This record gives sequence, C-alpha cells and structure tokens, in this order.
Amino acid sequence: MRLIEKFLDKLFIANVENSHTCDLCGKELFSYPDPRLCDECEQSLTKNQAFVCEKCGRATKTEGVCNLCKSEPPTFLKGCSPLVYFGESAALINRFKNGTRALAFYLGEQMSAVVSRLTVFEEPPVLVPVPLAKQKKRERGYNQAEELAKVISRATGYPLKSDLITKVKKDTQQKHLTAKERREKIIGAFHIEDRKFCKGKTLLLVDDILTTGATLSELSRILYNAGAKAVYALTACAVPERD
Repeated sequence: MRLIEKFLDKLFIANVENSHTCDLCGKELFSYPDPRLCDECEQSLTKNQAFVCEKCGRATKTEGVCNLCKSEPPTFLKGCSPLVYFGESAALINRFKNGTRALAFYLGEQMSAVVSRLTVFEEPPVLVPVPLAKQKKRERGYNQAEELAKVISRATGYPLKSDLITKVKKDTQQKHLTAKERREKIIGAFHIEDRKFCKGKTLLLVDDILTTGATLSELSRILYNAGAKAVYALTACAVPERD
C-alpha cells in the first residue's frame, strides 16, 4: 500500500511541477513555481508578521503571551504560523482542506520559511504530522497535515515520521466547541505507534490550523510522556487572539 501511495505522490508532484498557473486562482505564471501565487492572490493573504504570541505564535494585538496561553498554556515549547486565519488566508486553508491538494506546496514552503522563528535547532527535528482518522483520510483522499510535512521535509531536509502517531477516535466537528470542551474531547484520541522512537528526540508537530491549540497540546503531552526531548508546533495558519 505504501508503494502505491509513493507512486501516486510522485505522479502528483510531477503534475504540479509541470503546471504554470497560480495555485489559487489559475492565472498563468511565467516564472512558476517561484512564485506559486500571482501577485493579486499573494497580496490578498493576511501574513502573520506583526505581534505574535511568544508561546503559540498566533497574531496578537500587543507583545507578550496571548490570553489563551495565559489561561491554559500549551504543552509544546513554542509554535509559529506564516498566515493568520482571516479573510482570504482562511479561504485558502479551507480550499486546501476540502480538495485542493496542490496548495500544500505553497503553504508548506511558507511554513518552511518561518520555522527559524521557533528556535535554533541543535539537530534537525523530526516532522510529525497530526494524523487523521482512517475514515476521514479515505473520504478526503489525503491527510492535509502530512502533505504539508512532505513539502517542509523537501525544503528543509528535516526527517519525516508520518506513522509515529495514529488517531484512534473518529474525527468530529469541533469548530463550535469552547477551548475547554476541545481539550476534554481530544484526550485519548491518539496513540503512539513507536514509543521507543520518541526517546531523546526533538519533534516538530505539523498541522494546517492552530485554533485553541488543544490537539497540538494533547499530542505534545503524549510525546513527552513517551520520552521526547522537546516538542514544537508549526501550522500553516493560526486563529488570531480574541478579546
């Protein structure tokens, strides 16, 4: 099965790299894949370039730690995101989650460009994509976090461990839940397949969106329990701080 997936991945990458259009609107680009988006699409996105939370990396109104991290600090050491989940940036992520797989290239490259905000790694961290439940992955055809991690691995040279964690609870709608409800719901949702692998490792969790941070915190918690040395989080975008 993995051989088939690898073949399909190579075919998909080849088709994308032979494209010469904006990954978002389809406008012809004569210098593709640099840039991958046309000027109009690039300028429409909200970049995470102003004040950011010193802990989770979400956009904030002032310097320091966001209100959410003050009330419930995440278990990962630090997080960062290149985009703010707002306006066209939010639309971009939603398109990626709902079938436009090729957007992983643009998003993954943007994530690779900001990974230095986390820390100066003494050794290359191992990329660990947030897993999807098997049924959800079959329905979508791909795990968006894994697609991002593949691009980041190619851009940075960081090793990728896609099968380290599996999701043992079915994916359910969480967008209307409070931060507390998300934390409670996610407990026990994941299983580490190779606990020995975690010992002494620096791990970099990869996902598409940081909302409350409940999922990434739960994953960090179980990875630390398995002996991880340090756990960081890298997402394509983050919901900005709320009043």
